[in-house]
Amino acid sequence: MFGKNFLIGYGFILLIVFLLAINWNTLFNNYSSGSSYTYQDSKTEVENNKLLYDSYSNYKKHENIEYAEKKDYKGRHHKLTLDLFEPEPADDLVKNRPVLLLAHGGGFFAGSKSDMTKFAEQFVKKGYVVISIDYRLRDNPVTNWSAAVDDAMDDLGNAFDWIIDHSEDYHIDPKRIAIGGESAGGELTLSFINAGPQIWQNRDKSRVFAVINLYGPMSKVNEIDSADPPILFIHGTEDRTISYNETVKMVDLHRSKGVYTELFTMEGEGHGTDKYWSDVVFEMTQFLHN
Repeated sequence: MFGKNFLIGYGFILLIVFLLAINWNTLFNNYSSGSSYTYQDSKTEVENNKLLYDSYSNYKKHENIEYAEKKDYKGRHHKLTLDLFEPEPADDLVKNRPVLLLAHGGGFFAGSKSDMTKFAEQFVKKGYVVISIDYRLRDNPVTNWSAAVDDAMDDLGNAFDWIIDHSEDYHIDPKRIAIGGESAGGELTLSFINAGPQIWQNRDKSRVFAVINLYGPMSKVNEIDSADPPILFIHGTEDRTISYNETVKMVDLHRSKGVYTELFTMEGEGHGTDKYWSDVVFEMTQFLHN
């Protein structure tokens, strides 16, 4: 009689043959029936599926690219910069990559674009162009929180415009922009997407295909529309900086307006992702791909 290992191996081979037969039959039917399914469709599907995995072992980092020059609340001029991460080799067959635009935390008085490097390194290896930005901060934003958020939203809008203007330079698909941030950066991201005419009067929000808010509050709710992009909320139940219950309320509010949302709850986690880092990367990867 055949051994157990032989039977398992033989069964695995039969499964592979069966799956290949199904895929070949589907492809044959698509072409023979006059379907619009083309080689380019197949190539796009393969490229999109690569975004689920670490498909690139190397990347190039372009540091301190100026995307705007602004005056701060004291009237001082500031050159606002971004760091851009692109997969290597950049001249491979993928010419139009989705881009992940990231905003750091820090309560609008601290933090920098380098704080999001850990996220950038994860997603550039999957095939995204990742951009992390600096934006205007204040010494004491609590004295005028609304103005601090407005300044940051205006800066994020300039970074959004820069991506579109320079999409060909970095193999970016300007119609596939995802925006995310942690803590104050999450608040900035939500405020930006919900800003209404203040931000979107002369911009095309349909370019944004996903929004990710990591444990950030929502201070501005100017306009929530069912046509808004899907939003992933990520928050720890033991967060003592921003209440987890606030995120639950935000999820309910967006769902009541017809916006597709997902909530990833980190049980026992505080204000961060230390205990759940690999799970957070997985949830973000699946959300962006779907």
